[in-house]
Amino acid sequence: MSCNACAVPCDSHQHGRRGVMTWSAFFWVRSAGFSFEALDGLGMLTEREDDVVRFGQWQAALGQCESCLVEMARKAAPESVAKLERRFTARAPLEMAELAAVIRDAAAPLLEARDAHLARLAECEAALCEAYERELPDCRQRIIDFIRSPQAREALYLSNPESMLRVDALLEHGGAARIDSRARQRYRLAWNYLQRLCAKNDTSSFFGPIAWGRFAGDAAPNLDMHTVPGPWLTSRKTFFEHWVVMRLADAVCADEALCDALPLELNPGCDLRGADLHVPVGKTVTLNSLGVRLIEIVKRAAQPLSARAVLEMLEAGGFVPSKSRAMLDLMRAKHVIQASFDIPPGSVEPIERLQGALLALDAPASATAVWVGICERLEALRIDFERGDLEARMAALEAMRELLSGVGVDLSRVQGQMYVGRFPVYEDCARNLHVEFGGDLERAIKDGLEPLMRLYEWLMRALAVRLHERCLAHWQLLSHKGAAVDLLTFLSSWKSADDTGESIMEAVRSMLQDGWAQVSVRHVRQDEVTLTVADFAILMAELDRHEPRAKHFMLPAACVHSPDFMVASPSLEAVRRGDFRIVVGEVHPGVHTVSQPVAQPFCPYATAIREEVEALLSPSTIVAADSPKSYQRSHIDWLDVDALAQVVLPGGGGHVARARRLRAGALELHLRDGILTCRDRASGAEQDLLTVMPTDLHRLGFALAGEVLAQSETRRLTFGRVLLKRRAWRFDDGFPQAADDPFEHAGHYLAWRSWASRRGLPSYVFVKCASEPKPIYVDFSNPFAIDLLAKWAKKGEPLLFSEMQPAPRDLWLTDEKGRYCCEFRTSHVHLGGPDTQPDPPMHGAEVCEGPA
Repeated sequence: MSCNACAVPCDSHQHGRRGVMTWSAFFWVRSAGFSFEALDGLGMLTEREDDVVRFGQWQAALGQCESCLVEMARKAAPESVAKLERRFTARAPLEMAELAAVIRDAAAPLLEARDAHLARLAECEAALCEAYERELPDCRQRIIDFIRSPQAREALYLSNPESMLRVDALLEHGGAARIDSRARQRYRLAWNYLQRLCAKNDTSSFFGPIAWGRFAGDAAPNLDMHTVPGPWLTSRKTFFEHWVVMRLADAVCADEALCDALPLELNPGCDLRGADLHVPVGKTVTLNSLGVRLIEIVKRAAQPLSARAVLEMLEAGGFVPSKSRAMLDLMRAKHVIQASFDIPPGSVEPIERLQGALLALDAPASATAVWVGICERLEALRIDFERGDLEARMAALEAMRELLSGVGVDLSRVQGQMYVGRFPVYEDCARNLHVEFGGDLERAIKDGLEPLMRLYEWLMRALAVRLHERCLAHWQLLSHKGAAVDLLTFLSSWKSADDTGESIMEAVRSMLQDGWAQVSVRHVRQDEVTLTVADFAILMAELDRHEPRAKHFMLPAACVHSPDFMVASPSLEAVRRGDFRIVVGEVHPGVHTVSQPVAQPFCPYATAIREEVEALLSPSTIVAADSPKSYQRSHIDWLDVDALAQVVLPGGGGHVARARRLRAGALELHLRDGILTCRDRASGAEQDLLTVMPTDLHRLGFALAGEVLAQSETRRLTFGRVLLKRRAWRFDDGFPQAADDPFEHAGHYLAWRSWASRRGLPSYVFVKCASEPKPIYVDFSNPFAIDLLAKWAKKGEPLLFSEMQPAPRDLWLTDEKGRYCCEFRTSHVHLGGPDTQPDPPMHGAEVCEGPA
């Protein structure tokens, strides 16, 4: 059955499962590797905080007086306004006689008040400037002390070797009282990295260590944390970047001495149908019996065969060896048949895997010896890097570069064409923690986030409905009277025809904004919106009204969403006694981050998570494999489980078992029950197009992920004990314009502090602007933070400020070095029709299992 009116599948397309709504039993922890104390120690004038506050108050009062005087002049003597504004900008004294006669009597009290404020400000500012200049060298020295530590230098090097060298120059500066512009830039760079290392939850090396945890149930304590005995890093694992392995394998395949021994594969974009060879895109070549037999041998081999083995089989079949050789050479020249090593993206020990493949080649040892030796040397250098200090790591990396460059492997970064890391290897680390959530905390997380997950489910379904419409229209242009269309033909022309989905996003964005407008008017507080179950019901009803087809569009990508969240609490003990709040970070729509490959090397629940994924994808799910050329370590990809099959596109990339790989050239796209469906000609396996090719849907979903709930709302959003959205402030202009340098003198520092106070900003914020990829942390008592903020303000772009939540006082994760920022990543799954969706949970109550 299908809903023909809207061309989407009805609920029966759900693998026989209805109404299943569940959370993963597990989560993993992203954290900062450096304690927050390094940032707190850079605040200045902390012992003169009362004076700083008074300075801001007097400055605001002065501004009010001056604004009133300007307004008087504008109404009665507009010709005098410009002069007044110049005097006020210069903070110059003003005599009564300098005012226009018509306003002197009325202005007298204001002028007197202004003189008093100026006197107070001058006295207070002088004392604060003296204290600032006295404290600044010590503050600079604390920056230097941080970057001097071996851990900080190593983190800088792994982030960007050039930055480490630039920042290293500060070690010679030693916090001197006078600095030049170059030193100023280096301090700014050092601070930029310092705030990232201490305030950013990362997933890289020891400055982004991973830990794991599980939901332990209602009877368990709110939070239980076990520290593994030994060093705080329980594991450091180094891996080769996939692009390095690819380039090395390509170099091996280019070795003429190994030509006849290399494993051969049929280009996954090709398909043999009778005597017709279909090649990408949309071309057909009729083969003779030799060509057909050659393709069949390569295609049907359980494991890739060498050219030598293929030629022997052709000769045994009665074909003339010279003609067989010529046909094979032609097929290889045309890239129909290609030599390659099966080293999928994300492979465990890929260099050892390549070495094993080399040793298994039907080739003389003398021909493979060089490459085997290179693999052995690379693996030894990887171990040196994994176990060494910074100097040993630098030496290992230099040796890798020399070794690979010596055999023609290019290690340059190709930006915009292929993801490449800065080094041939990267490191992931595990923190010595194991965390368990239970009791009220577990209920607060699951109940509090459930309504939000339903919004993301609607988002992905609404996007899918409209994206499918566009795909269907394009398929109809290609199809002859409803006949199937080759998948690669569709994808090739779709890529050139697609407008990147801007119109789809704009339509769905408008629906989200309209839906929120119906909720927003119910709340009058200026700083916070406390959402209720009724609010979510109104919002969902409005969204369903805008796009009623969404609730019926069933596909895996709409059912899986992965939130990042934090726990805000003063301490572990406070969490246990119920003093906590949940803070939502990002939500990743349409992906299952619990099984994200980057966290798997340290996962103690690998078997159970694989079972979760197997159940989610059962009985079978077909998804296109990522291209090796775009693969990066942070990809969110399905685990290799029995229920997963992959479509391998030209260029390769499948990571599942070979028996579950489908060649893209053998897939056709047809319409079944109103749904575009991919079908494998050989096996008959089928899957809807948007599941097989989810890239466009994911791109649209990720682009709108931050707009699901009140994107334009600057008020704080809460639901029970969950902070769904931090309070925000947007400023387009009006930033302090003090002439003196903010890094060296107190004037600009105090101006920014007063500016922040007047606008009601908290002490700790994160700031984002359009031209920068990541937000920065700002503590308004920290001159380095203000210096970087001032630099951003000069860009002339709007700045978006958001409160730091959890605030520094609510960083509960601590050890002997201090407090740490951390967040948790888990996944939510909902499979079922609209008649099985539960009502949003009441605050602190169990989820209602009745129909909505």
